[in-house]
Amino acid sequence: MATRTLEPNRPGRIVNRAKPGEWNGAVGMQNQETRVAWKSFVVLLLWAMLAASGCGSDTAATSTAGADSSSADAQSDVTLCPGGYGCVCASDEECPYDSQCLETTEGLRCALHCAANECPGAYTCAQVAKTDSKGNPTIVNHVCVQKWPRVCDPCTGSAQCLTAGDAKAKCVAIDGGVGASGWYCGSACAADTDCPPAYGCKQVPVREGGTALQCVPNSQQCSCSGAAVAAQKSTTCLAVVGSGKEPTCAGTRACGSDGLGACQPGAGTAESCNGLDDDCDGAIDNATGADGQATAASCDDGLPCTTDLCDPKTGCQHTANTEPCDDGDACTSGDACSVDGCKGAKITCQDSQLCTDDVCDPAQGCVFPPNTAPCDDGKLCTGPDACKNGACQ
Repeated sequence: MATRTLEPNRPGRIVNRAKPGEWNGAVGMQNQETRVAWKSFVVLLLWAMLAASGCGSDTAATSTAGADSSSADAQSDVTLCPGGYGCVCASDEECPYDSQCLETTEGLRCALHCAANECPGAYTCAQVAKTDSKGNPTIVNHVCVQKWPRVCDPCTGSAQCLTAGDAKAKCVAIDGGVGASGWYCGSACAADTDCPPAYGCKQVPVREGGTALQCVPNSQQCSCSGAAVAAQKSTTCLAVVGSGKEPTCAGTRACGSDGLGACQPGAGTAESCNGLDDDCDGAIDNATGADGQATAASCDDGLPCTTDLCDPKTGCQHTANTEPCDDGDACTSGDACSVDGCKGAKITCQDSQLCTDDVCDPAQGCVFPPNTAPCDDGKLCTGPDACKNGACQ
């Protein structure tokens, strides 16, 4: 009869070898008929066996998937870590030929080869391209990919949430607000049943704008996975500063040895009208207008005839006023603001002198330069009379 052994240089692969005198064609038939059955059996067996093997960081992650009690002889044919399915890895070359080094919540592991519906509950069977040492795709494998390897990981953009198992994951505000507690990776969903336990499928704000249906924790709290701690992943957040009771100052929080740290306030930037404490002084959109409403320096439009106010919800507001002003024209007086801007009434320049012109210079106001107009000095013995140096001569 045929016996089972490991293929050379292919850890974890079980094949049939014919005993001397047996017909190889029969063995080939047996391989064809039993290949799928053995593969399904070994997949479940490996997860259970590696969980109990005690190999520490060099063994596969544990799983709730069980194995048949009649698998004792198959276990003797399995290659353990390093180099086997579920083992810690750094590249595809460290895994069996039909496996790949893929991301999990606990770091990179050699993925199990699979066919449809062969993977444990938190995994799905997917086609993933395998690459060579230069990053070029070589073959496409069917492997067990973790469904939610980055869910709840801190993030600053949705690109950080994409994985082989979830190409539509987004960086979202799990509290449904403005990300005061931070932004975290969700997972694309259509219903609660698409999400991990204790997660719900909710319409939540996306970091880049808009909203999306994503799996988020029902508790609105995230913790750091082993992989997130190792990578020291971080996110932006809002911190409480000064005597304030609400988080207002933009800061960061990160995964560390003690898990997800508290929000650490940043150094602050110039205040702007956005409902935040940009300069981290404990006040939102601070600086106060004449009517007591908040006005940020960034709302100043430089126009004297508008009252500049900051509405944290809608942004800067510029309302026309009727305040006294200066239109910069010395030839006007009583300048005041209107919907047309700063305007004043034209003044009249008149010195009642025949030999001067009555002129208004916008920069100086009224000026009276001498002219050379004909005139009459009232003396019969002179003539013809004309203005000179401001007098009739």
